[in-house]
Amino acid sequence: MPGGTCSCPSMSCSAPCLRFTPVPFFFVSPMMTGAGAQQFHVVGQAKLWLNGPRTEQPTEGAAGWFSERFGLFRKQIEALPLSEFIFKLADFFTVVDLKTVLIVEVDHKTVYSDKSDKKTHDLGLAVSETQVFLNSGNHEHNHLNASAIGEEGDLHLVVEVQFYAKHAFGEAPFEMNVIGVPSEFNKKENETVEQYKTRLEQFHLQLDSPEKTKEFGHALTQKMSAILDNYLSEAHKIFDLEKMEKGEITEGGFLP
Repeated sequence: MPGGTCSCPSMSCSAPCLRFTPVPFFFVSPMMTGAGAQQFHVVGQAKLWLNGPRTEQPTEGAAGWFSERFGLFRKQIEALPLSEFIFKLADFFTVVDLKTVLIVEVDHKTVYSDKSDKKTHDLGLAVSETQVFLNSGNHEHNHLNASAIGEEGDLHLVVEVQFYAKHAFGEAPFEMNVIGVPSEFNKKENETVEQYKTRLEQFHLQLDSPEKTKEFGHALTQKMSAILDNYLSEAHKIFDLEKMEKGEITEGGFLP
């Protein structure tokens, strides 16, 4: 998304920043290393609106006057609190087979992060630690960011979800960002660096023309579109959604 929109939609802010920032590729996972931070990938994004938010706005003084006439200062508060959202998100991750969690942040504070000695499927542990944090203290929490990894066919996936319990009027409280890396570009377990380089060279011989390279990218874009359609279908079954908006599937990075 373009810059200039506040990353804290529940607040007024004039600083240029990003509303939604994908997980950087050099961070995502040991299984996705070997081709650098700019490796080729496809990205799918979606916005989701939940049913039942209530509107909060000033009613007195000049602020009330501007809010009534121009819609300024209006906020929406979702009926679904973070403490319930995390359980529905766990149900969603389970259904789409995303059981390995990279990170969970609440109000930009890390409450769970990937551990080198953990079990592969740590979704339950991530939810448990997040719930403990949400139940501690006496203040309300507003923002949750969670990322998990999985596979779908020959695409390795990183899925990032953001949810705002309170946000600017009309903004989507729930956003999903799906990044897919072709399995051909990921160094396999027990594969040496030389073997990896040789395999990439052989793969490049198959893409010996701009047309074939374009066809390769188009095929991955179609796969990502189908994956995102399935994710949105499953999300609709789990969350009480008013509407969904699927973004354009894009390509990024360079062929290694």
